[in-house]
Amino acid sequence: MAGFLRFLAWFVLLVASFVLIGLPLLVGPLLTGVVRDMGVRADTLNVNVALFDPSLFLGRSRQVTIDATNLDMAPATIGSLHLGLGNVSYLERSFESVSGDLADVRLEMGNDTISATSATVSGTANSATMTARFAADEVVRLLTIAAVHNGLTLQKVTLSAAGVRVTVHGIEADARLLVRGGALLIDPGVGGAQVLLQPEPSDPWRLTDVWFSDGGMNLAGTVDVAEIARDLAH
Repeated sequence: MAGFLRFLAWFVLLVASFVLIGLPLLVGPLLTGVVRDMGVRADTLNVNVALFDPSLFLGRSRQVTIDATNLDMAPATIGSLHLGLGNVSYLERSFESVSGDLADVRLEMGNDTISATSATVSGTANSATMTARFAADEVVRLLTIAAVHNGLTLQKVTLSAAGVRVTVHGIEADARLLVRGGALLIDPGVGGAQVLLQPEPSDPWRLTDVWFSDGGMNLAGTVDVAEIARDLAH
């Protein structure tokens, strides 16, 4: 009887170890292949499943982590990405929350490219908050190129401690950046506010705020990460 109990205890421990440790280690590489099969292009891509999570047998996971480098999500390219998805359902292909960091984010605007030094994302899957950080030289490029795309010529753009100083029609003035209706606008002090960046009604993002700090610009908004994931799966 004692021998049987020892065997039973060993067997329970073995099963528990497989459920809590072995199964997540097996699922991770499988999910990496699934993500690549969805059409995700990246130099490196790793998907890891949280250990010590018995809900895997129910087709769920409390945390899935995605790490990638040089991720191609046209019109954007992400130099490095570390993203955590919370309360993931494999059967429903859904997740409840998202958090993570992005670095060296490059966005194509026509024939031009704008770069954000870094970005963070956190919140619910359908309405996460994303904040992107732009260095001073990229702020000048962003404002100049975005203005041209919307029919406004900024002859000169410089950053100051107060924000942005622009020259329009030969007149130099302190400009004001503002967010209205999910779009980024610039008020150069001449002719009223003009749209710089504006999402289409079907786009999964909306801007919410803009501010300057430490010689650069911060742009915040909401993004529907779940919708982006669904688009990748199709």
